[in-house]
Amino acid sequence: YTQTNVGQALAEVHGTDFSQTTICRFENLQLSYKNAQKLRPILEKWLEEAEKAGAVRQEEEHSPERRRKRRTTIGMNAKERLEQHFQMQPKPSSNDINKVADGLNLDKE
Repeated sequence: YTQTNVGQALAEVHGTDFSQTTICRFENLQLSYKNAQKLRPILEKWLEEAEKAGAVRQEEEHSPERRRKRRTTIGMNAKERLEQHFQMQPKPSSNDINKVADGLNLDKE
């Protein structure tokens, strides 16, 4: 389960949706004592039910893995040309962006 999955599953048990950030802070012991104490029995109840259902696994075999996009790297020449273009045209149209991307052999996204 991801932290987001746990937060959503807790909504089914408790009725309140918990954010990924809240679950992360709980795991890292970064919640206030009061908040951690309120969240702990809710998490324990969910974990107990998930274990009974056999839902806790290292990885689900049948679900597609979400792939992360690779970080874009831009060469110095392209960076300089992009900066020059955006100094002249701070709010380019979609068409302008496509032209610049094509001229630099970059994907517009």
